[in-house]
Amino acid sequence: MVAQPITPPYPIGKSPAINIDFKGDEYLLRWDGDWRTMPDLTLFPIVKDASVTPIPHSERVTEIWTASQVIAYGADSHIRTFNSCSDEFSACKIAINDRQRQWLQEEFSILQHLASKDIPVVRVHQEPLTDENGIFGFRMERLYNIDIEKAAEYISKVARAFEEVHRGGVVHHDISPSNIMLNQKGLVTIIDFGRAGYIGQEVPPMKTVKRPRQKEIYSVESDNDALERVNVKTVTNMRFHLATALTIASATLSVASPTFEAVINWGRSNAGQKRPDHTSSRPNVKCHPHQPHVPPPSPPARHRVCYVKSHGDGKTDDTPYIMKALHDCNNGGHVVFREGVQYFIGTAMDLTFLNHIDLDIQGKWLFSNDTDYWQANSFPFVFQNVTSFFKLGGNDVNIYGGGTIDGNGQAWYDLYAKDIYTLRPVLFGIDGLKNSILSDLVLRYSPQYYHFVANSTNVIFDNINIAGGSNSANTAKNTDGWDTYRSTDITIQNSYIVNGDDCVAFKPNSTNILIQNLVCTGSHGISVGSLGQYVGQFDIVENVHVYNISMTNASDGARIKVWPNTASALSGDLQGGGGSGRVNNITYDTMYINNVDYAIEVDQCYGQKNLTLCLEYPSPLTITDIVFKNFIGTTSTKYQPQIGTFACSSSTVCNNIAASDINVVSPGGKNEAYCLNVDATTLDVSQ
Repeated sequence: MVAQPITPPYPIGKSPAINIDFKGDEYLLRWDGDWRTMPDLTLFPIVKDASVTPIPHSERVTEIWTASQVIAYGADSHIRTFNSCSDEFSACKIAINDRQRQWLQEEFSILQHLASKDIPVVRVHQEPLTDENGIFGFRMERLYNIDIEKAAEYISKVARAFEEVHRGGVVHHDISPSNIMLNQKGLVTIIDFGRAGYIGQEVPPMKTVKRPRQKEIYSVESDNDALERVNVKTVTNMRFHLATALTIASATLSVASPTFEAVINWGRSNAGQKRPDHTSSRPNVKCHPHQPHVPPPSPPARHRVCYVKSHGDGKTDDTPYIMKALHDCNNGGHVVFREGVQYFIGTAMDLTFLNHIDLDIQGKWLFSNDTDYWQANSFPFVFQNVTSFFKLGGNDVNIYGGGTIDGNGQAWYDLYAKDIYTLRPVLFGIDGLKNSILSDLVLRYSPQYYHFVANSTNVIFDNINIAGGSNSANTAKNTDGWDTYRSTDITIQNSYIVNGDDCVAFKPNSTNILIQNLVCTGSHGISVGSLGQYVGQFDIVENVHVYNISMTNASDGARIKVWPNTASALSGDLQGGGGSGRVNNITYDTMYINNVDYAIEVDQCYGQKNLTLCLEYPSPLTITDIVFKNFIGTTSTKYQPQIGTFACSSSTVCNNIAASDINVVSPGGKNEAYCLNVDATTLDVSQ
């Protein structure tokens, strides 16, 4: 067996180096001289004028390497194919260091998200490859190069594929013809999302293609610019030879030297493919692997269709058109917001009258940025100064369609930086919704929370894509993915969240909650609370099951936060303390931790920096029957060597808190935790 490079050359000090796969083991090869002239590997591991150092692997990584062989490599990972395979996932993408691991975990979550929306990207096995340090790779389908002779038939399909990626809320950020292949069915398939991100998210410095002078944001425009640069000459020199095909199509494209942008424009034109008015099929939403406490809603068919008009100028209020269509098709209808059409909303909408209705959002809702109007007219809730653009309620309401709801948040991020008492609307204000399903939606740039779910029962959220950061120095704050309040039997699943606060938070009186299969980036974790904020209030969070969560670049993984029994202030606009209640029967099962400050945090001193006061005025809120299990990964450096904290206000209020199979370590390899007033013998951590 010959030695196989798995990285391009890179510098270590003044010497070039590469990583080598030899007989299923990894080696670091360093040599002196020109990096473009690699040493002879014929007699490896004996290499003239070079040093060879073995690189140890975990047991699981060794198992994968032994059962596979290298077929390709790049700067960010390498591809292996299994020697034998019983299913269609016969290849795998593998990381060899911490940076590559983080990128592959993010790529894995993006590919799962896009595949769930039937977007033509490489399919991956639902279970990533993991060891005690977290995700190191994933299995994927084997793909094939495009036949040059048949390239002409793929022109519009390639354009459409990238449009669908963008519609899924993702920017590829590394477009090249080599990232366009065919699957076993002969369908165009986009690969290599290692540098990709969600629209509106800041591009991490390590993922920038070139050094930007200022903060770079993932945008569709940046992908389109890249597509424009991929001209015929570039394509001819790659495996995907479109030159002949583009020449054949030049009469249709009406350009002498067509580019990918011309292809996209043609694909959007009447000569390409223009979709007529149509209804979307209602998604067949299933709860898997866990089932909610009550049967999921089973809505009947709708019998009439209303298409919503739009002024189409991005400045005239379309709210009257929207309200008319909703009233016309209420009680058994299907309301369609047309694909490719933007609906500009400048008026608060009370939608609590909805009943037996489908909202098919194929286009885009864009809320005005008139901050004065919204502060005066948005709908108030009774918790933490929450207000909303619109109030959604009713019975048997189904919202889907793959479209986008945009909160136009930048004006709010800048205003809040000047005045913390600004009343920022949440994007989805839900009040009294029952027996309903919200699925296949893209949510962007909320001024505050993305969902506030109040007084609701038996509601499912499935395949929701959330992202949207600030493009100024003023951070988008308090952008929770979901907050539940006085609600029961709520399911949130199969969703992807890039935000700046809790990924999901269970506010007072949230019961029978199921959370499963979420990918959270940049958040404050999956949180119980905050609770005990208001004097005289008895807060309950009970019967919550959280399963299969990927948590990256976050302050917390699993979190319980309770105010002390004394006045406290987290910030000028968030104060409290002195309430009571109970947290009971909460399970966090299976969480992947990547660069998270605390994998687990139990805190009954929320909002109070003076620990002495917390102990002097302990919270009376009880925390019982709590399970944390099957955690894996690595925390950030912030609290190392600690990976978590279990801090109760007194020994009488916390009982039966257990943590098992906690395979999380700090970057230094320790798994210590801070414990106060808890039974540490039930916790799988070091004190």
